[in-house]
Amino acid sequence: MGSVTTTYADFLDAKTQLDGATGADPVWVPDFLFPFQRTLTEWAVRQGRAAIFADCGTGKTPMQLVWAENVHRITGRPVLVLTPLAVSYQTVAEAAKFGIEAAISRDGRVAGGITVTNYDRLHHFDRHDFAGVVCDESSAIKSFEGVRRAEITDFMRKPCAVNRAGFLNRLILDVSRYHPAFAGWQDRVEVEANRERVEEWLLTKGIDVHGPRPA
Repeated sequence: MGSVTTTYADFLDAKTQLDGATGADPVWVPDFLFPFQRTLTEWAVRQGRAAIFADCGTGKTPMQLVWAENVHRITGRPVLVLTPLAVSYQTVAEAAKFGIEAAISRDGRVAGGITVTNYDRLHHFDRHDFAGVVCDESSAIKSFEGVRRAEITDFMRKPCAVNRAGFLNRLILDVSRYHPAFAGWQDRVEVEANRERVEEWLLTKGIDVHGPRPA
């Protein structure tokens, strides 16, 4: 038998599913963003369906607000920001600090160009009212089996007023989570299949990810 020459990098490259950019060039990049924040935000606006996995304290809130403001200005339509309950007031306060208009809504009404609500209130909102969606602190919805995760995926990926394929502007923020289904890259079946393929490839190298961990 011939030896296996495929490298791990080759294997990963073969499984890559790059999503074409669906956004637009930014129209507003404020000076209060640090250079690394500016780079991430500009990329996310152009990408349209994007995820920013940034560490704690790196300013994910101003980045998401600038992203949402750009989508609002470009499309002329509101953007919905989803957060855990305790974070919604903080998000609006941060918006005011940076001169960005944002308001909280709990009943499904559009409160402004940037409307902020908590995940538990999503069922009150109509996807056709918005041009973009932000999922802040998205580790709260990481479970594949979670009812809330299914509800949010449905909200973001079904046809809406701006596109038959669902929202072209989706932003996911977290510290270090992978949410391909939300961003539109893969669904659950594809993620699980790719995970199994990676595990099979690792076994050919003598690595059992389910085996005992070293002491």
